[in-house]
Amino acid sequence: MTTQHHFCISENRVQDEVGVKLVVLSLVQNEPDCILHLFIDDLSEELKSWARDFPQVVLEQLTIKREDGWNIKAKILTKLLNDGVKAPIWIDSDIIVTAPIGHFFALEDDEMLVAEEFFRLRHRGTAGRTRGWGLPVGRNLPFTPNSCVVRVTDSHREFLNAWQELIRRPDYVALQAGPWNERPFYMMGDQDAMSALLGSEAFSHVPVRYLRKGRDIAQCFGADGYSPLDRLRNWQGLPPFVHAQGAKPWRKQEQIFQTQVDAFWYAARDYRNGLTEDESGWLDDRSKLAKLLHCMFLGHSSYVGLPSAICGAVGKYCGTIARKLGMPRQPSISKTGKT
Repeated sequence: MTTQHHFCISENRVQDEVGVKLVVLSLVQNEPDCILHLFIDDLSEELKSWARDFPQVVLEQLTIKREDGWNIKAKILTKLLNDGVKAPIWIDSDIIVTAPIGHFFALEDDEMLVAEEFFRLRHRGTAGRTRGWGLPVGRNLPFTPNSCVVRVTDSHREFLNAWQELIRRPDYVALQAGPWNERPFYMMGDQDAMSALLGSEAFSHVPVRYLRKGRDIAQCFGADGYSPLDRLRNWQGLPPFVHAQGAKPWRKQEQIFQTQVDAFWYAARDYRNGLTEDESGWLDDRSKLAKLLHCMFLGHSSYVGLPSAICGAVGKYCGTIARKLGMPRQPSISKTGKT
């Protein structure tokens, strides 16, 4: 008997409606028996009308403050549990699914599923985040959790309540109102609060499964979020989940070279027929170098971005060595020419 999976997707930025369409199209294609709970009250009527054409889609109603940003995952998952959904699955609106994914969610009721962050050694695991939030450390997970995909059940209600309590803390709220690069690593966003709880004494008993970066999910963040080694391993194609974690390629201001050769571009082109001409223009607007690399690597979805990923990885490695040697960082130059 096929299990019917319930996915929830939320978005309130009109400029990112393309992302909603891509995740819906890819889930309908690869998990046709699923139910998609869309929380898109603030988006256009055109998108809502488009979504209603899919029998898998349920347009949900829930009051979400615009300033909450991404701090709404626990609230939405709890809402679906209250509505009788046995195992709701959160999925970010900048993810494309490239293959059937139901087997990832064939879990025991007490098991929680998250994704793995692309971070390597720096701030790896959960202990640093748990301490940063002032919680007793109960364990240190061997990976850094990412909340782009989260599966929970009724067994995790206490966890969801605690997650919501943490992100209401005044110190966290104040930091979220400030610049991203001025936040401590343990309070960058809601997933750091989630990580802190997963490593705490109170929830160290919760079994955690995770989508492994590179193998199960391509975390497209910068040049090497989807690392050179992971790209080489994936000679058969892309991982089942592809996450535009960094730049969103459909945003005009973020149509940089890296997004033209990254895995997300290749995952998205399979669904261009589901987009309008205006929405799909970024799939055609590629630089000569991106087109050249496409030809050199015969259009291989993981290999076209390999040279860029290698350059990014080497640059980070050199930066790490420089820091260990105590070399001063070069000042950055702003658009005004001031450092």
